[in-house]
Amino acid sequence: MPSVPDSIPESDQALIEDLLDQKPPEFTDLTVTQYEAFEDGVLDEGNHLLIAETGNGKTFVAEAVTKKALQHGNKVAYLVPSVALVGEKHTTVSAWAPKSVTVNQGRGYPEADVIVATFESFFEAVIRGYAERFDTVILDDFHEIYSSHRGPNIEKGISAALDQEMEILGISATVGNPHTIARWLDADLTISSEERAVPILEQPVEKNGNNYAKQIAGIIRSNREKGPFLVFNDTTSNAEARARGLADETSFETEADVDFHEMVEEAVTTELTDTHRKLIRLLRNGIAYHHAQMESGLKDLIEEYTEKGIIKCVFCTTTLSYGFDSPVQSVIVADLKRWDGFRQFIGVYEYVQWIGRAGRDADVYDQAYAFLMYDDADATEKFQFDTRVEQKDLEDVESHLSGQIALRWLVLELVNYGWDTDLEVLDFIQSTLFWSESVEQVPQHVREDYGVQPSKGIVDEVEKTLTWLSNHGLVQKPIGQPQSDETRYSATDLGTALVEYEHSNWFDDSVRTVLELTEWLKEQGDDLTPERLVARLAEEYYHCDEGFWIDGDGPLNAKMELHDLTESEGMTSAMICWFWCAGASVTDIEDLLGADDLSGLTSTASNLSTAIESLQLLYEPFEMPTEPEWLDMFADQIDAGVPGPDMYLVRNVDRFARVLYNNLEEQLNRMGAGTDWDPGREHFVIERLSKLLANSDEVQFKDSVKSAHRIGSTISENILESVMEWDPTDNEMVEVPFSESARERRGADELIQYHETERESSTESDEGTTTSDMQPTTLDDF
Repeated sequence: MPSVPDSIPESDQALIEDLLDQKPPEFTDLTVTQYEAFEDGVLDEGNHLLIAETGNGKTFVAEAVTKKALQHGNKVAYLVPSVALVGEKHTTVSAWAPKSVTVNQGRGYPEADVIVATFESFFEAVIRGYAERFDTVILDDFHEIYSSHRGPNIEKGISAALDQEMEILGISATVGNPHTIARWLDADLTISSEERAVPILEQPVEKNGNNYAKQIAGIIRSNREKGPFLVFNDTTSNAEARARGLADETSFETEADVDFHEMVEEAVTTELTDTHRKLIRLLRNGIAYHHAQMESGLKDLIEEYTEKGIIKCVFCTTTLSYGFDSPVQSVIVADLKRWDGFRQFIGVYEYVQWIGRAGRDADVYDQAYAFLMYDDADATEKFQFDTRVEQKDLEDVESHLSGQIALRWLVLELVNYGWDTDLEVLDFIQSTLFWSESVEQVPQHVREDYGVQPSKGIVDEVEKTLTWLSNHGLVQKPIGQPQSDETRYSATDLGTALVEYEHSNWFDDSVRTVLELTEWLKEQGDDLTPERLVARLAEEYYHCDEGFWIDGDGPLNAKMELHDLTESEGMTSAMICWFWCAGASVTDIEDLLGADDLSGLTSTASNLSTAIESLQLLYEPFEMPTEPEWLDMFADQIDAGVPGPDMYLVRNVDRFARVLYNNLEEQLNRMGAGTDWDPGREHFVIERLSKLLANSDEVQFKDSVKSAHRIGSTISENILESVMEWDPTDNEMVEVPFSESARERRGADELIQYHETERESSTESDEGTTTSDMQPTTLDDF
């Protein structure tokens, strides 16, 4: 086969050859997929959809389309299905883009020649009006449109590109109805005839009654030469437990001298917990797990060392089902069912995506394997085990806008950002898959013979949606609107607040649930407490709930009952407000509660911080009560996980996060034991550092601070400067009014500055009172 089709313009041939020259020596010829796409005119004007198997070179085609667009002075939006893939694709595009081209990521739309972003980000950029300068859009692996979680926003992002009449290239491997999608995109369609670069041999394995870890270990022992392995699991707890179970049965030679203890310690933002130490032992045996509740640094570490071939077996949930191009030869699907109200099979499209992680590098493998554990005879027919991956029947991609949840958001967003009439809203909706499906479902002869218009049902749905939004005070019709075929609408302050809230966190809300949250905040008014707020958010969002609960009538349960905190969301509130924000270590919290693993508390706290920061937007409408003055501080304090007065250090010392705070506090405890200079552990770290500075010179101070684990010269110097400038009367911070605290001293107590007055003992101000009517509590009280 010739390297480049000679049927295409010479300028396009030269462009392709130039791109090939930039690739490694093994990329001398096009793949069949690439050849067919170029021969089908993918570089011509107009939209194009390319469907091809994994590893057959779809990305190279996208690069060529991008390069040609740039040559013509056009701007390109390169869209990927998740935030995790933005950085990776940004690096890839930057590697081959000319130096004169500005490649940005995330929200860098105004200056970018190429913007690498998620579909959500792009949709928001279009409706806000700052993506009009883009001419070409690449839809990279957009098959996550199947997902009920990501699908609505992916559909909206694609619809925004169509509405703006941008040229589109869509590339995907797993789409069950490509002709339907091509008609939606008004695109020429290329379905590659090329088989998967590395074929996958599917080997069903009936579950034998042993526990999963033992059976998985048996599969691996019998097929060790077919590693590395990626094991998909239905839950995070199963992923972790099975990884540990495998380590009890077998291990792998890592063939590398890696200090995983140091690596993990650098990757996490807390002290090392027992869970982290167990993970370190797994990593030393070439085994790991990976799921959404882990800190991002840990996930990055595991991905990096899996890609390097040092980690040989990773147990994961769906977190590695997209965009994970690792040297995995075999995939084990431990669960073909998951809980969704009841246990049911996953989708075939999802199954194909999972096993497609195997054998993605044709330069390394000529055969890939999938071991499929099943206990339901219907699995054979459902997943078509005897049919090649390329030939399996997949579910059709369907619109997510046909239900009111997604449609309400879209209509409210459009009205809020300037689609002023019902006809303008309908005009945008004509760019959606929702509309395209309705047209396809009404044959031409039915339209002609019976006068049935495909748009009638959608028009009715949009009108129903506008009426609902109007009845709930989110949109309004102008008073004295003239008689017309169209009805004008505008968003109310409340409607705008809901949209901005949704766009600030993308928490997969419905309009109704955010409206109910807003009404709850209004009802709380001045009576809102941090504890109630966290409990309400934990109840609303699963990723804001630690999912832990202890029964009994101990001191903590009594305190929780006193403050109407119940169930796991109440326990989450107590942990976050009374312990996490008091600076208690995760290990101390685990010991206190008798919990085996609270390492996910960091992620829970981060999600809560995001939610609380977003809540400030819901207080902007005039009908809402005044925002609590402590709300912003509360969001910051949850994110940092340190007591209020010590937030001074977090805000003034770069890279001084919770883990360094805990390390420094531990060092002060060791140094201060039995000495006169330390005012006591009940004092805040900033006070103790002030006393240390008052009793030592600057060199001694920095040496003392540097003796804390992982604090070096730069941070110790910055801590010194911050302490020298600290004056509690000039740096007053809003105190979050926690009802209880694991610390004896509260931030509302008068803080003591030692290094200027050199006072040797502290006196507690009579004016400094706690913000609760109750007596202060400490860890011992719990």
